[in-house]
Amino acid sequence: MNTTVRTKMIAIAALVAVAGLIGCSDEKPTTQPTPMQKLSQTISSTVAESLIHAVKAGSDSTAAGDIHQPGLALDGAAAPTDIRPGKDMIVIGTNIFAVTDDGIMVYDFVSHERRLIPTEYRLATLASHAGTLYAGGDGLFVVQDSTVQPVDIDLAGEVTALAGFSYRLLIGTTDGLYSRSIFGDEVMLEDMSITAIVAAGDNVWIGTDGAGLYQFDGVDFRQRYLQRDPSLLDFVTTVDFNHDHLYVGTTVGLFVFDGGRWTQYGVADGLPSERISSIDASDWVVIVGTNQGVGTLYDGEWTTIDKLASVNAVSVVRYGRKILVATGEGDVLVKSGPAVRPLLQRSDTATIDVFSALK
Repeated sequence: MNTTVRTKMIAIAALVAVAGLIGCSDEKPTTQPTPMQKLSQTISSTVAESLIHAVKAGSDSTAAGDIHQPGLALDGAAAPTDIRPGKDMIVIGTNIFAVTDDGIMVYDFVSHERRLIPTEYRLATLASHAGTLYAGGDGLFVVQDSTVQPVDIDLAGEVTALAGFSYRLLIGTTDGLYSRSIFGDEVMLEDMSITAIVAAGDNVWIGTDGAGLYQFDGVDFRQRYLQRDPSLLDFVTTVDFNHDHLYVGTTVGLFVFDGGRWTQYGVADGLPSERISSIDASDWVVIVGTNQGVGTLYDGEWTTIDKLASVNAVSVVRYGRKILVATGEGDVLVKSGPAVRPLLQRSDTATIDVFSALK
């Protein structure tokens, strides 16, 4: 049996083995499970990552739509450079919660009071679900008024992403995807490093470090990729969703999906850098943080924020008309109108270094 025939047979076998896992088209299963089956259904943990890549390479029918590139084309995805979560921020009401090396800094934009919720645990990500603020890092934690309390849950790896989805709290780690709800804890994906999760109506989108982008409708997982080059979405760094648009940050640029068509943006289109670190799509003007500055996208047009042009923006978030930026150096900056000032200073030296770059 020659190599070509053997390869085809292996690809077909892989496709049959995982067809129920990722789906071979955008069509939903014809047989709908009962509500109890939906609650109990979990993804098989025995499928090897090599099978997933075999199916991905062997069929273009799972693509979410062809790609349109307004700028310079990139041939193939770049190798990852240690994708890890940055220092996350979240706005709840008039307060911003920002992860620091010492705990969680809370700043009230009305009273202008700031306080620290200290912890010895290493934290990286935050999410609000069902009225509770959760933090992830060395494990899963509940953030209370003045303490960070560990949650008793069996997780493999470090917690890198959190998101509420319907009745579930989705927990992404360096080793898989988990779910916690009133119905118990579930292992949903194994042997994948989860980098980002965002709920989008009746679906949730999951980004990974090396295994691609997945869509989950509450029952089934489907891997989504581009027909032109399936590797472009292999290394997802961040995701956000609003106004029926999905924004996917990667190591090779920003990808926007409007439900039928993908658009890719790179440096040639106005991005400060093609390594995307954070996205805030809470408004029509989308804020995008990169390792070399912050830009905004509106109606397909990019604007670079000059005073944040040299900042390593690991997290960006909007509060009204203000833009808050957590930097790789550990500071939190706030841009209000034309002014940029420190909201949180890791040290005097670090703040001086940051602002010398902004002048």
